[in-house]
Amino acid sequence: SLMEWLEATDIDDHRPEVADHLHVFIIDNAKTLNEDNEFSVIVKENQNLLDKLINVIPNANTGGAGGFTRGMIEAIDRKENYNLTHVLLMDDDAIFDPDIFVRLYGVLKFLRPEYKDITVGGALWRQDYPFIQYAAGEWYKHMDIINDIPSLDLRSFEACTRPEMCTSDNELLRYSGWWCCCYSLNTVRKDNLPMEQMFIHMDDIEYEKRNRQKGNPVAFFNGIGVWHKPFDTEFLGVKTYYNTRNSLILSSKLEKDLDYLYMKKRVCRMMIGNCMDNRYLKVHLIYMGIMDFLKGREWFEKLDTEVYHQSLLRYVKAWQEKMLITDLDDPRIRAYKGEIVKFQSNPISLDEVLSTYENPNVHLPFLKKITLNGKLLPSKRDVAIVFPYDRLWKKGYRLSRYAFVQRDPNKIYYVKNSLSERLALLYMLVMVMKKFNKSALDEFRE
Repeated sequence: SLMEWLEATDIDDHRPEVADHLHVFIIDNAKTLNEDNEFSVIVKENQNLLDKLINVIPNANTGGAGGFTRGMIEAIDRKENYNLTHVLLMDDDAIFDPDIFVRLYGVLKFLRPEYKDITVGGALWRQDYPFIQYAAGEWYKHMDIINDIPSLDLRSFEACTRPEMCTSDNELLRYSGWWCCCYSLNTVRKDNLPMEQMFIHMDDIEYEKRNRQKGNPVAFFNGIGVWHKPFDTEFLGVKTYYNTRNSLILSSKLEKDLDYLYMKKRVCRMMIGNCMDNRYLKVHLIYMGIMDFLKGREWFEKLDTEVYHQSLLRYVKAWQEKMLITDLDDPRIRAYKGEIVKFQSNPISLDEVLSTYENPNVHLPFLKKITLNGKLLPSKRDVAIVFPYDRLWKKGYRLSRYAFVQRDPNKIYYVKNSLSERLALLYMLVMVMKKFNKSALDEFRE
């Protein structure tokens, strides 16, 4: 653990040099840590380190964006007292090897003067398969996150010697997620903080892209990163709303070459595609994200994010409760019980991990295109059993009923074709086409 590492010595009875240059800020979003038994035990056993090395900062539930911003402000305010030069952001649910501080300290200490304010990004490795790298320097362009090397098997010599792993190219294009990202305090200033109102999702990309455009480069070094629970074990839920709204804000603000007609077409395609897949909740969340974006900058900046987030959670929960199946012997899915139990009882296989991101560009066969993947043909009576990594154009052809199955936590959501939802989509599309115009983008332009 970090506590043990801080007190540990090497064969010559020396502590790591970085241990004398380290201070930890734990941002207690929603002020829940006092109720956490495991955390209380750690605090009790390490009273001598509190304040001297570790500060627990109570904070309102301001999401990841607000929590990280609060941590940045604390580092700025105590910069002189603790002689701080850099701030390392890390997710609270990430797993890290304390030696990351030794590696990072070594990199920062020997930077040439012209690179002293460089951002050091961190890799993201899978917690279930620790040798699989999910991301290390992605791009954001035209509302898309581009990852050239997803699910990279680091046991492979060929993988580890790819140009993306061995060079610092595109240092003004790539970004680092805040699962692990280190900034100079010359970059993190009170006049250059993240957009707290984003709450969750895209906040790190916005801040990173903003700083890249100001000429602050990012570099990634092997061995600097964290392990995290994989993102492909469940369906998105409320995050769909934030992904939609925040990507529209981000692109409007920082992608000045992006035409509003492209953005309008993009979000309409998102709604149509998800409606064709019977993902009706996602359609509504995408629409809500679009319409909130169209309310403009003043509405966004005055939004009480904590209250609004709770209302979104209630909305999603009400939808999910209507779709939820709790009994595997439910007649709607009983015939597929074995397939579902097998999926939910076993961790995702390595083959599934490696194949998930293969062939990302899907080209539908002509028949599937002109029939909207069979929606215009008579439906079969089968149920499509859909797992998080499945592509519905393969599984859902001519099917009208879907069971969306996820693990960790184990849940099943049942949805069937709905004429009322198709009509609702038409209404949403009309409203988006009517209200989405250039002035909406201009409000967020810088």
